[in-house]
Amino acid sequence: MSEPVSAPASRIAAHTLLSMVAVFALGLTRFIFALLVGHQLGAGVLGSVNTQLSIATFASLAFASSTSISASKFVSAALGGRDESAARQALVMLLRWCVLGTAGVTAAMAIALPFLFRKLSLAEVAATLVLFVAYSAYLFVRGAMYGYGTVRRYAVLETLCDAAAIAAAVLVVVLRADLILLLPFVVGYTLFSVFGWLALPRPATAAGPAPAEPAPARQTGLREEMRGYTGWGAIGLIASTGFLQLSMVFAYQLTSAFDAGLYAAAFNLTVPAFFVPRALSMALFPAMAGAFGRGDSDEVRRQLDGATRFLLVGSLPFFAAAVLFAEPLLSLSFGREFAGAHLDLELLLAATYVMIVAIPSVNALGATHRLLVRIPSIAAAVGLVVGLIAWVVLGPRYGTTGIAVGYLIGVVVASTISLVAAWRRWELPWAMLFLRAGLAVGVAAGLRI
Repeated sequence: MSEPVSAPASRIAAHTLLSMVAVFALGLTRFIFALLVGHQLGAGVLGSVNTQLSIATFASLAFASSTSISASKFVSAALGGRDESAARQALVMLLRWCVLGTAGVTAAMAIALPFLFRKLSLAEVAATLVLFVAYSAYLFVRGAMYGYGTVRRYAVLETLCDAAAIAAAVLVVVLRADLILLLPFVVGYTLFSVFGWLALPRPATAAGPAPAEPAPARQTGLREEMRGYTGWGAIGLIASTGFLQLSMVFAYQLTSAFDAGLYAAAFNLTVPAFFVPRALSMALFPAMAGAFGRGDSDEVRRQLDGATRFLLVGSLPFFAAAVLFAEPLLSLSFGREFAGAHLDLELLLAATYVMIVAIPSVNALGATHRLLVRIPSIAAAVGLVVGLIAWVVLGPRYGTTGIAVGYLIGVVVASTISLVAAWRRWELPWAMLFLRAGLAVGVAAGLRI
C-alpha cells in the first residue's frame, strides 16, 4: 500500500529526515570510494574513474532522471487527487519511455565514447556503459518509490544497498582491480533496482475496488502533459545537474590526468554539502506536486518560502567554514598532494551554495503548472551556455581553476533566473532576506581574501 497522499509539515519533515539518511548513505558511498582510490591508487586513477562516473551520470539525465522526476510528480499528483488508476497509468508510460530511451542512449554511447574519450580504454568504456544502465534503473525506481510515498522503504533499501557497495569498493581497491573499479556501484544500483521495484505497491493490494480506467481522451491528455514535462525536465537536468558532471569531463579532457585527479578530489568534497538540501528536495517535490494536485496553492507557497529560508540561512555558516578551511580539508581527506586544489574547492563550494538556495524554487516551478517547468529548464540551459563559453575562454589558460570559475558563473546565472521567477510567481517577502544573506556572504568573502 502507498502511504497517505496528504502532506502535512510533520510528514514532510519525516520524509526529509528519512531522505537525508538515504542521501547520506548514497553520498558516503561515493565519497569513501573516492578516498580509497585517491589514497591507494593516486590522482591519475581518481581522475579517470571520476570521469567515468560523471559520463554515466550525465548520460542518465536524458531519460532516466527526467522520467524518474516525472514519476515522482505525476504519481504523487494522481494520488493527491485520489486517482490510483491514473497513478498506475503514468508509471507504466514513464517506464516504457525510460527503457526505450536508455537503450537508445546506450547504443549511442557505445559508438561515440571510444572516439570522444581516447584516454579511456575499451574496458573502461564498457564499464561506463554497464554503470549507466544500472544507474538509470536505480533512478527510475527511486522516483517511483517517492511518487507512491514509500519513503521508509526507500531509505532502508538505499542504506542496505550502499553498505553492500562500500564493502565491494573496499575489496576492489585493496585488490587494485583497476578493470572492475566501477563494479561496487553496479552491484549497489542493481540490487536497489530489483528490490525497490518489488517493494512498490501492487494494483492488487490497493484499498477498495479498482477505479475505472481513464477514458481515451483523458489518457491522451495525460500522455501529452507527461511528454512535455519530461522533455523540459530532461533539458533542465542536462543543463543543471549535468553542468557539474560536464565540468569533471572537461577537466579530464583539457588538463593532465594528475590535474583532473586534483579537481576530482575537490569535486567529491562538495558531495556532503548536498546531503540535507537533496534530502529536503526529494521529500519536498512530491509534497508540492501532491498539494498542486489537490489545488492547494497556499501550501505550495508555504513550503517554498520555508524551505528557501532554511537553506539560505541555515547552510551559510557551513559553506563559509568549508571555504575558509578548504586547503586543510583536502589535505586531511585525500593527502597533501591534493592540497593544490583548494581554490577549485572554494569555487565549487560557492557554486554549490548558490545552487542549493535555488532548489525549492526549481521544485516549486517544476512540481506545479506544466508551463512553469520551462523556466528552470531554460534558466539552466542559459547558465550552461554561459559556463561553456567561460570554459572555452578560461580552461586552456587557467586549467581546472578556469573550469571552476566558469561553473560558478553559470550556476549564478541559472539560479538567479529560477529564484526571481518563483519570487514573483508566489509574491514572497524575500527582499530583506536576500539582502541580509548577501551582506553575510560579503563578510565571509572578505575574511577569505
